[in-house]
Amino acid sequence: MVTVSKRPNEFVDFLRNPGFRTNAGMVALDTYMGIHRPECKGPILFDALTATGIKDTDNGKTAFEASCEGMKYSQEEWRIMRKGQGFYECYVRLWNWLWDNQEQLRDSNNVSLKAIYSFYFAPWNDLDLPYRQLGLPVLSLWRLENAIQRMMHGNYFGNECIGFVSNYLRWTGVWEFYMGIANGQWSREFEIPVNKPDEIAVLNVLEWADNSHVAIVDRVNSVNVQNGISKVDIDMCQCSSGGPRYDKGVVLQAGEFTGNARVYTLSGNVPVQGNVYVRKKRSLVFQAS
Repeated sequence: MVTVSKRPNEFVDFLRNPGFRTNAGMVALDTYMGIHRPECKGPILFDALTATGIKDTDNGKTAFEASCEGMKYSQEEWRIMRKGQGFYECYVRLWNWLWDNQEQLRDSNNVSLKAIYSFYFAPWNDLDLPYRQLGLPVLSLWRLENAIQRMMHGNYFGNECIGFVSNYLRWTGVWEFYMGIANGQWSREFEIPVNKPDEIAVLNVLEWADNSHVAIVDRVNSVNVQNGISKVDIDMCQCSSGGPRYDKGVVLQAGEFTGNARVYTLSGNVPVQGNVYVRKKRSLVFQAS
């Protein structure tokens, strides 16, 4: 039995407010990034770092070694960072490595790394040009963010929905390492379908019936029955548009069964609506601290 005392919304705050102290400055993990999205640039960076094998000038470690050394499955950690499911500890290590070795990006023969340096790390870039021409200090909001945060907002880093739920489970100690659950497979870990609306509880996962998304219940506010139809008002957490987020005022309306699992229709203040299954992990218990 695993007892968890931190709600998913606390994990959202942990990632975003204010984020993580790095050699570049504070960095919030506040971006939705998944390899299935055309704007995802993770593979560009990670593949270039792998291909070049650049080593830290002080300790001789590659970006992979600096990020994933000591993790139980280091190759897997690197792979999931590349696609938007990376663990925050590995990201922070990578961000420190990038900041400390930015000149090596500049001097690399790799076109992608040179472009990343020029756009994100170079003292001046084209976005600053109007200020320079007028002899003014650089005041653009772009330059008020550090290079790593700008790369985050440029879709080189971030989490998608699976990454968010998986990393919450790692953060709370439910999982020791990444379990490799894809959407449509959450019944492997959350074995019990929650078919009674009044049994929906914090830490249940919501798995979209079309296998497109996953989220986690943060709080159950009320259960109402009207004209024989049960509606459950919940708060939930997920990673979707705008990155990790805490959504209040969400409604689950109980519907028919598909096999042994009831289908609920999700509506309200959420970016991704649709039909979902609600699932419970047998060995998982929430106890407020």
